[in-house]
Amino acid sequence: MNRISSKTSLSALAITVTALIALIFVYALIHDQKAAMFIMLICLLAAFFLTPFKYVIDDRKLKIVRPTRSLTYPLASISKVTLISSLSQGPSVRVFGIGGLLGFYGYYWFPGAGVAFVLARNRKNLTLIEFRDRRPIVISPDDSEFLAHLGSISLG
Repeated sequence: MNRISSKTSLSALAITVTALIALIFVYALIHDQKAAMFIMLICLLAAFFLTPFKYVIDDRKLKIVRPTRSLTYPLASISKVTLISSLSQGPSVRVFGIGGLLGFYGYYWFPGAGVAFVLARNRKNLTLIEFRDRRPIVISPDDSEFLAHLGSISLG
């Protein structure tokens, strides 16, 4: 199988939220607010290490590349792939996650699929991937060829 990959770029909302958090951090730094600086630094670092940077389909696996602890899912365990409209519009509900700081990740509830683990940096090309043996995930690849290939996987 050929290696197919797609970057996932930050949305305008994620850039705005991240910039605002960074400004608050700088303000706390300038005004010697150690507790606020510490909390902001922890938030920024946690967000950085959780956010996906690329999705790869290779060797019968879907890999979600993150700065640490990339995630790997066997393609054979995928039962359904669905393009969804939005995280903020429609019936999805954030259960426990982040909505904007370097992306969108965490647990969101989707009708028909239940709670899914979102690993997205933007809100376009949101793709719900359901598995036979684990919780669904949502990704946001930039590349339409990647989406087409993911959708053409034999779902046995």
